[in-house]
Amino acid sequence: MDQTQCIFLDVTTVKRLITEKDKKDRYKVDELIVAIFLANFCEKLWKAKCSIGFPLKNSQADFISPINNFNFKEIRDLLNTKIEQDHDVDVVIVYNVADNSKRAGQSFQIKRFNTYQPDLTTNGLIKFIQELKYEKTDTALIILLETGRSIKFTQIRNAIDFEHFPFSALCFVGLYGNILKFVEVWPDLGKEELSWLSI
Repeated sequence: MDQTQCIFLDVTTVKRLITEKDKKDRYKVDELIVAIFLANFCEKLWKAKCSIGFPLKNSQADFISPINNFNFKEIRDLLNTKIEQDHDVDVVIVYNVADNSKRAGQSFQIKRFNTYQPDLTTNGLIKFIQELKYEKTDTALIILLETGRSIKFTQIRNAIDFEHFPFSALCFVGLYGNILKFVEVWPDLGKEELSWLSI
């Protein structure tokens, strides 16, 4: 897992950040929703409660206690001003067990594929993925599908050269009605669904 220092929050706090967000807040609700989904997914996989980590700017990391004893106002300020936006990692999910003092878990990079893209087809999405330039990493790539278009995930799996793919996994998340759908294309092929209303 990436060694960048993070602030770790429980799912309840992240839900509160979503419900109490106002216009001056700069954090992105959709990314927080995906973070909660990933935490729920990892809890199911690891059979342990999880926390959600957000990477801190290098200039701030030494001044923030790793114990995370913050009130809600301070947490809100951290997400607005001290979270690193230009980073290979957007969110880290770690499991809360006594022997996890090193915060072992999984890091994720979140990218958007939205209506601003010139080609909204599956071929356009494949090109979007192929044009991402990153060094080899243990971070998993999550792509938010925001076009409302149908995507052929098997076609993506067959088209990407995963031998040279820089990420440890390729997954997609999209909101369809009240259902948040999570599709893993590589290394495994599978899907998970969660009611938006449960978040």
